[in-house]
Amino acid sequence: MQVTVVEEFNHDEWDVRLKKASGGPFLSVPWLESFRDSKCSPFYFRFVSETNTVGLAAGLRFSPPHPLLGKIFKKLFLFTGPVFMQSIPDLKKLCLTKLYEYAVKENYTHLEIRAYDYSHPLGFGKLPFIKEKKEEYILDLQRDWPEIERNMRKNIVQQVKFAQKKGLSFHESGSPGTMIDDLIGLLGETQERRLSKGYERYSYLYMPHIRKEILYRLFENKVGRLFFVRTGDKIVSISFIAAYNHKSYALLIGSTKQAYALRAPTFNWFNMIKKLKDEGFDYLNLGGVPEDSSKDKMVFAKTSYGAEKTMCAGVKTPHLNGSFFNLMNIIYTKLPDAKIKKTIAKVLSGRRG
Repeated sequence: MQVTVVEEFNHDEWDVRLKKASGGPFLSVPWLESFRDSKCSPFYFRFVSETNTVGLAAGLRFSPPHPLLGKIFKKLFLFTGPVFMQSIPDLKKLCLTKLYEYAVKENYTHLEIRAYDYSHPLGFGKLPFIKEKKEEYILDLQRDWPEIERNMRKNIVQQVKFAQKKGLSFHESGSPGTMIDDLIGLLGETQERRLSKGYERYSYLYMPHIRKEILYRLFENKVGRLFFVRTGDKIVSISFIAAYNHKSYALLIGSTKQAYALRAPTFNWFNMIKKLKDEGFDYLNLGGVPEDSSKDKMVFAKTSYGAEKTMCAGVKTPHLNGSFFNLMNIIYTKLPDAKIKKTIAKVLSGRRG
């Protein structure tokens, strides 16, 4: 079987094919276009055999600020692995090989496929990939609601009833206004609470390349959704999810210190799950867990809602231009000063000469 990589520029065609392949938000046009800027542009690849599209892969191209830095850093980054239109033996390995060959031919320094929401094995034979394995916790929403509720721990329903008695109300935002700014503030409060309970310090904007302005774009592009809980006129808990093609991924939730006493985070999750179920979503992926001292607590929290552990897979290459350029890349990525980066470009220019 012969496969070639074809770049798709028609967003409408991509959307039709992606839905046929049951692709989720991280391969979608609304998600990827939210990251577009002067140094980053989305790509959409079709794997074609004869005249048939057999698979799809999409992500972000990262270009250096100076052409001479291309030997150090020019990256193809995918949030999740390819999806396939049909089940064919060795198709995954073949498409991954073609993606690797494309990266080498086009002089990319790195090819990285992250494991977000990708519960499929990736076969890559003798290619020099480094494996990534990640636990994620997925809640099946295709079951009847009474069954979903039964699979939750009893204290979840009890906490929801407690929150209702305290007068909490659940809402979805139709316009972000300042809510994403508010969410960032609440993420900070949540972090401080967790640190006080012995959690290790973490970055709450944990997903690569996510920034506050990206969250606004995701919402504007209708792939990001905001849910929140009020007590009176005060918002005490906000959650942000990615949603596309009846598949959803929980990205962020932040709450005030008062919110935990009122069981607002639980109230937020429970009502969001119910709403997504009513809208016909296939699943809600509650995301992964950190490999630190907080892991057991996070696993307990996610499985409390009935989510099941799923192993997700990703891969990345070592530096495709060798050890010298890998060292230069390490130095480059740790130097924010533009002048120093230009100096490195001059060094490379001299090396070429």
